[in-house]
Amino acid sequence: MKLREYLPSKDFDNIKSWIDDERTHAMWCAGRFEYPLEKENFEAVLEDMHSKWGDTPFIASLDDGNNVGFFCYSLNDETKEGMLKFIVVNSLLRGKGVAKEMLELASQYAFEETGAKALHLNVFSENIRAKKCYQKAGFTEWSVTENAFSYKDESWGRCNMFKMLNGMIREVKREEISLCANIIKKSFKTVADEYGFTEENAPRFTAFATTDERLYWHMDGEHRPMYVFEVDGVLCGYYSLLLQDNNECELNNLAVLPEYRHKGIGKELLEHSFKIARSKGCRLMNIGIVEENTRLRKWYEDNGAVHVGTKKFDFFPFTCGYMKKEL
Repeated sequence: MKLREYLPSKDFDNIKSWIDDERTHAMWCAGRFEYPLEKENFEAVLEDMHSKWGDTPFIASLDDGNNVGFFCYSLNDETKEGMLKFIVVNSLLRGKGVAKEMLELASQYAFEETGAKALHLNVFSENIRAKKCYQKAGFTEWSVTENAFSYKDESWGRCNMFKMLNGMIREVKREEISLCANIIKKSFKTVADEYGFTEENAPRFTAFATTDERLYWHMDGEHRPMYVFEVDGVLCGYYSLLLQDNNECELNNLAVLPEYRHKGIGKELLEHSFKIARSKGCRLMNIGIVEENTRLRKWYEDNGAVHVGTKKFDFFPFTCGYMKKEL
């Protein structure tokens, strides 16, 4: 299989024949194209999307020249995030691995040719078959917007999925302790700057109190599970778990470097922490937050944690919030 840019005079009739019915059409394009698909409207929408977001349409074809798939791709030059849209394959070839192969080629193009660091796509939650295909191609669910689109008497949720460039979670190596301390301090410093915490008014805040020695104690003295997220050899995320009594644990220092945020890394680390905690026999995870950071509280709540209380300490210029996640 190979990819090439879409040619209207050569390829439109193929694409039109792959859309079987009106509901399938809506699942595919969310009403962006008219139904039934007509060339003039199709070309106008593609041109508009190219003008607004730089979308380029591609065709996937086999070695014998037969067209088997179509998608559009664009890159956000600021965030280096790519976006795939309007993914469709020949209806006669669905379930035969064609879509997976096309998506792998699209991913290779995005990462190697355009310099993307992450690749996104949207799929309706009700499109179970497509979602499973994307998962097989290496995409992970990031967020879901409920009731994002209405089709006749149905209401569909929109699921955003992503794929990182060579991203992986692994255990911390001893020689990486200083790098981990830096990740924590840089990450929490953005919180300090936002809420006015300084080394003078909040010396015990994580951005200022984290040291190599403290992390060495976590590793050697407390024997904490400690993990990093690595992308292309760069450590950009971190967390550790403090194992407690009564089959509980505490999530500590979940952090992502500012330049790597909004790519789903934090969610991957959080879900990984749930898995590791369960493997250690934990049934409950305790999480501490800056109570005034309502965005963070909502993020944890969206990921299944429940707010259970607050406490004020004289040595902090903020309120400590406490959350729990049943495992």
